[in-house]
Amino acid sequence: MAKISTTVRSILTVILCIFLYGCYSEISVVEMQIVSYPSKLIYIAGRDSSLDLSEGKIQLVLRDKSIVVQEMDAIDYGVEISHSINFDNPGVYSIKISSGVSCYSEFEIAIISEEQFIELCDCIRNWLLTMSLVSKSDKRSAVSSK
Repeated sequence: MAKISTTVRSILTVILCIFLYGCYSEISVVEMQIVSYPSKLIYIAGRDSSLDLSEGKIQLVLRDKSIVVQEMDAIDYGVEISHSINFDNPGVYSIKISSGVSCYSEFEIAIISEEQFIELCDCIRNWLLTMSLVSKSDKRSAVSSK
């Protein structure tokens, strides 16, 4: 009876070791960093309603030291994206890309009001007009100096 019990224990121990090794050898992320940010980092309150991660890329370093670069909107390897964005409330929000507790990267997006959006467009338009005028005056200076 003791011999059977020892054999059963040995078999169970081997099965447990195989199971634990299988869990350990599973692909896991040990390090990550943002390679490129998404193309959209500014959203308009009340107009936009979902996070757009297109063109964002993240580099993952796996346990076996291999490096994988993935699109943020199609991340694999058990990586999660979390946030608490309220698209109706202007402010700055953090986006966390994580694998486990200690392996993560973060970036921020801004939700702006319609008024802020109009002011921003006006600033950009004025800047472009200024750059256009400067560019024309530089050309005139170059031509007159010849």
